[in-house]
Amino acid sequence: MKFFSVILFVVVLFLDSFGFQENKDESSSKPYFQLQSIHLDATSLIFILDLSIYSDFEIYKTNVQNFGIQAGYSYLLAGNVGGSEYGSPFNDLNLLAYTSIGYDKLITSQVILGYTYRISSKSYAEEYPVGGLKAGISFILNLDKSIKLYVKYSGVFNSADFGMSAVGLGFSLGWSR
Repeated sequence: MKFFSVILFVVVLFLDSFGFQENKDESSSKPYFQLQSIHLDATSLIFILDLSIYSDFEIYKTNVQNFGIQAGYSYLLAGNVGGSEYGSPFNDLNLLAYTSIGYDKLITSQVILGYTYRISSKSYAEEYPVGGLKAGISFILNLDKSIKLYVKYSGVFNSADFGMSAVGLGFSLGWSR
């Protein structure tokens, strides 16, 4: 968790260096690249806990849909009480593409697809570290620009026998443009 706190501190410290200018022309059909949000997520289901920090970089937006890139870190406990599934807990470094439908509505659906680099916290787990495909879907209830509740599934597909997925109800808190 200390690593998680350090990452959050560094991201907040350099917030101004990312250039948080507002996109004046919301109907623009030209691609652009800007930091859209930084958020902390906690997802949980019985015997699964996923704590994440992500930065969303928006690339393109239409009236109902937006596209972008998510870069982040996830800490995943999987298995029975205490996260004792083989290799768990895991540290995932993620670079994902996303699309959100209804991004400014009460309910948003989001699809992610990208690359994850999974590291096991257990030294005996010989299959790790390993990289692989990460895919998922979320249904998000936008309570506020910065506070969201969601139902999420994201799976990791890699060469290890155990590609534990994050599934459950979640809570997101963060900064949003």
